[in-house]
Amino acid sequence: MIEARRHAAELSEAQLLGMYELMLTGRLLETRLHTMYRGGRLSGAVYPGVGQEAAQVGIASALVPGMSSVAPIAIFSRNSREG
Repeated sequence: MIEARRHAAELSEAQLLGMYELMLTGRLLETRLHTMYRGGRLSGAVYPGVGQEAAQVGIASALVPGMSSVAPIAIFSRNSREG
């Protein structure tokens, strides 16, 4: 069972499962891209974010139409300082 705290209490089980699916998809994609890069099948550079999936999905999930990607970071920062 997931113990809901603070804003997590506002997420349904379906939303949480959707976020988990996005985290898993991101991990699989980045792992595959990194493997292709190491095998010489991709040129340029690959900067894997493995281990950062929750942060990526969490920020993306906080976005609403018309909101810049900077706003959720500012909101989180403000809420963190306020306790």
